[in-house]
Amino acid sequence: MSASVSFKELVNLAIGSPEVGAVNFNALYTLLHGMLEHLQLGDVRRALSQEEKEFLQPGLILGSKANEATEKSPSLFRQVQDKITRMESKLMELDSLPSSNSLLQASQSQNKPIQEMWQLMQLKKKVEMNEDGVNKAMSVFQELLSTFNSLKQTSDHIQGDLSKLNDTVKMMDLNAIQQRLLDLERRNQDKPTLADQLESLQKKILSYPESTDLATWSSLHDSLTVEASNNMLSTDAKQKNAKGILRNLGKLPGRHEELAERVHSIEEELKQLGREISNVGIPDNLLQQLQSLRRDVDRIFSENSKGKDEMKTLQNALHQLNMALQKLDSKTAKLEADLSETATLQGQIYELEKKKLDREELTLELSTKADKRALDTKVGHSQLEAAVSEVNGVLDDLIKKLDAQDSEWRTMLEKLLASLEAKLSRSDLDTINRDLEELRHILKKYMESRQAFEPDGAAGFRKKLFETVKCISCDRPITVATGPHMVTVRTASLTPRNRPSTADISRERSIG
Repeated sequence: MSASVSFKELVNLAIGSPEVGAVNFNALYTLLHGMLEHLQLGDVRRALSQEEKEFLQPGLILGSKANEATEKSPSLFRQVQDKITRMESKLMELDSLPSSNSLLQASQSQNKPIQEMWQLMQLKKKVEMNEDGVNKAMSVFQELLSTFNSLKQTSDHIQGDLSKLNDTVKMMDLNAIQQRLLDLERRNQDKPTLADQLESLQKKILSYPESTDLATWSSLHDSLTVEASNNMLSTDAKQKNAKGILRNLGKLPGRHEELAERVHSIEEELKQLGREISNVGIPDNLLQQLQSLRRDVDRIFSENSKGKDEMKTLQNALHQLNMALQKLDSKTAKLEADLSETATLQGQIYELEKKKLDREELTLELSTKADKRALDTKVGHSQLEAAVSEVNGVLDDLIKKLDAQDSEWRTMLEKLLASLEAKLSRSDLDTINRDLEELRHILKKYMESRQAFEPDGAAGFRKKLFETVKCISCDRPITVATGPHMVTVRTASLTPRNRPSTADISRERSIG
């Protein structure tokens, strides 16, 4: 089984012994080869001098060159080697036991050589035992010193982490979090009111008369424009115009059915939004969880000497709090968007109520002449096309902004996932990944369900009395009037009236 060792550890193994001159040549050999491989210098060659060659291969000197070497002065390395050889021979003489002849010669004198030899042997054994004990004591002391250094580094690292966590907890504003939670609860309490409003709107839509009894201002505008531009027509022309009016009246039910389909699709979208709002799960005991989390944080700071297990618990709790806050922000933004869309739908339904016209008023107005001043309040094809192009431009800009924001959101999500994977394990991120995937699917489904704006083929449309715009300096929504109020028409019958005699005279003149 292979194991990895750092260069620093190899240096300590090679020359880290407290004894003078003690070197672990195996560790030194491994260290030097590892450095050569790391620096890629294994194949680099170097020119060697004669002295270096003798240092590397002192015994490989030929016989012919040996004579020349005797004539020259020996190298410094050779001198040192000779001195060491002489010292070794002397030490061997001292360490070796005396021979029998030497003992006999020593016994002839007054000394006691055998007793002295025995004492010398005992002294050598004691010295060796003392050396072994000192070596063991120094190795134990070295281990204690390295353990103390590692404990000191670990303590400094723990103190740094605790200071960072303390700063993070101090920066957290629990009052702001509680205020957000209260706002979210208040908005959740408003959901039954919105449901009642939707039900009342549905009842109003069902209480409307049938499409055959309704007409729009666009068809009335077409009829009035034709009558106003042809005041001198004959009876045949009047009949043709009446047929055209009836054809236009026959087209009204189809348009009303399209309108009903649009209203039905809007209701389906509202129901879907209601289901999505109801599916948003917010725990009821979130405040208690935050309070318990704060108590855990205080307890961890008071017991910071217990070890790494409590630090991991604190980090997990802080990550869970951060993810809960992000979920609350996203869900709050989604609820705000849903409420704004509901308000927009209510305004559209209110405008739809104003734009509808009773059939009796239509029949009364068709028999009357068009007023020039009433025509000034209408909108023509050119203005409609210009408005539609502006709306399309605004929608395109909004779609581009949404795409840019979507790309930025994806980039931030990738960075967040990368940072979380670097800090937490994969099992801790499964819940976060599932929540983010659900949020992305909801946003994608909502973006795909939105229908693009398609201009209607009507001749004109009715302007809004009030329109919501934004200030270019402070981006504040402002409601402004778009134009004068729509002029109401008088009641009349569909029976044709007799034209004045001047019309017949002008017709005869044109024929003549």
